[in-house]
Amino acid sequence: MGFSENLHPSLPDKIKAQMPSGTGISKEGEDDVVTTLLEELLAMSPRTPVPSGSGRKDNDLPGSWE
Repeated sequence: MGFSENLHPSLPDKIKAQMPSGTGISKEGEDDVVTTLLEELLAMSPRTPVPSGSGRKDNDLPGSWE
């Protein structure tokens, strides 16, 4: 998805802030943390993600002018 610590230096702090202190976390709790963080990151994303290689360029259209 392109989310890395280099691109999002605050990511580790956001993860730590979502984790309960002093106790373990359930699978459901972990899923909630991941979902919350992904929603935040996607909301900050400047553009709509598309699968690599599937984006169409204007000159790829059949019959397009060059």
